[in-house]
Amino acid sequence: MIHIQIGKEPLELFAHRTNKTDTPDRAPNYDNFRDMKELRDSLLRDQKYICAYCMRRISEDDMKIEHFRSQSTHPDLDLDYRNMLAVC
Repeated sequence: MIHIQIGKEPLELFAHRTNKTDTPDRAPNYDNFRDMKELRDSLLRDQKYICAYCMRRISEDDMKIEHFRSQSTHPDLDLDYRNMLAVC
């Protein structure tokens, strides 16, 4: 795994994460985040278009977003930009 210098989180992710709702079923989470392109672009830029695990070159077409600390055991980190990685 490479060391990644995390940049500033995308404004769209910040807005989604800080959006307060009255009902739990509408609470912001990773599954209802809609601006994935901006998030992918930001992660790729931070990682210089290199997979965090194997260090191959990646692009938006052949990457996925993975959570360093799993969403199932750390649901409080599912919208934490510092917990997201671009991987192949």
